[in-house]
Amino acid sequence: MSSTVRALAGCQIFDKFVVPDGWACVPLGERIELAYGSGLREEDREPGEVDVFGSNGIVGRHTRALVPGPGLLVGRKGTVGAVHYTDRSFWPIDTVYYVVPRRGDSMRFLHHLLDYMPLKALNAATGVPGLSRRDVYSLLGAFPPPREQASVARVLDSVDTTIDGIREVSQRVDTLQNVVLEESFDRLAAKHCRLDAFLTDIRYGTSVASSDNARGNPVLRIPNVVGDRLALDDVAFVELPAPDVDRLSLEDGDLLLVRTNGNRNYVGRSVVFRRLDNRIWLYASYLIRIRLNGDLLPDFVNTYLRLEPGRRQLLQRVTTSAGNHNINTNSIRLIRLPVPPRAEQERLVGLATAFRNRRDAITDMIDALYDLKKSLMHDFLTGRVRVGDRRTRLR
Repeated sequence: MSSTVRALAGCQIFDKFVVPDGWACVPLGERIELAYGSGLREEDREPGEVDVFGSNGIVGRHTRALVPGPGLLVGRKGTVGAVHYTDRSFWPIDTVYYVVPRRGDSMRFLHHLLDYMPLKALNAATGVPGLSRRDVYSLLGAFPPPREQASVARVLDSVDTTIDGIREVSQRVDTLQNVVLEESFDRLAAKHCRLDAFLTDIRYGTSVASSDNARGNPVLRIPNVVGDRLALDDVAFVELPAPDVDRLSLEDGDLLLVRTNGNRNYVGRSVVFRRLDNRIWLYASYLIRIRLNGDLLPDFVNTYLRLEPGRRQLLQRVTTSAGNHNINTNSIRLIRLPVPPRAEQERLVGLATAFRNRRDAITDMIDALYDLKKSLMHDFLTGRVRVGDRRTRLR
């Protein structure tokens, strides 16, 4: 048995001896064709209403469609194995396949089935860049009768519809947050001052390479600055001499700001460090530590820098070199912001915190729905739970 065959065997999730009676468990190649898209350069697209799809979803618009809708697409290069669905006619470019059913299977059912299957793992399993049609065709799929396909798709679609609705609520909350906070800052009867008037220290972090061997001190890096708080799923460590540890240690209330990145929009992202434990935490050289005196709250500055007026000032000071975008400490010193009395700063920070808590609650709800969908997909697409008539029954 070749290594490729063994790798593909590890990606098989259906077994013809396990699926329910009346279901077909056959290679995907018997039920679908993966047809190639056609290249359409951005400069050749004419502004229109037709969605142009790449491997990561919609990448533009055009006046003409290549394929009538509804359509199902699978990433071939780039975002390998990503599955996208559209109700409308569309144009798939040459980084995606579009699905042509061979046996009249429900397109919505196929969408959920392919999304459930480990298509993304095929790229890593075989070691071949991109997604091979031959490999996809070799995977076994489980296909219930048409009526049950429609019932399965209807249940899973209802979860997707709920998730989409909550995502829209989340977007509205974000929009409301920005409007309310920006108007609150605009109404401040406060003098605008340069940030450097309130700095007690501003400096770059360590350039010593970090590792995951848990020796030395924990060090925060760009991946840890996500959203408006620290993400600690992936913490590295660095070993430094004692004087450097003292110089680069983080204190409660230090503001960390991303100073360089290949993505311009990442530059200037910030987060307030809060004491996490008794360890001495450090930070890497792609971050800047900003330490303020007591007249300006770090959370107030962090809130301002995340709003459009603060982001605009940051991005105006970004320079580009060798494909990287950068901001330096001298530029940060020049940022101007309103400085109201401490009580007003605390009020605005409290308002921003209330919005963040609401957003967190919505995010938790979406995460719970994704977990529910994952469980339902396993139950319904394997036939462990049957739907179709007026009954739902466990096997």
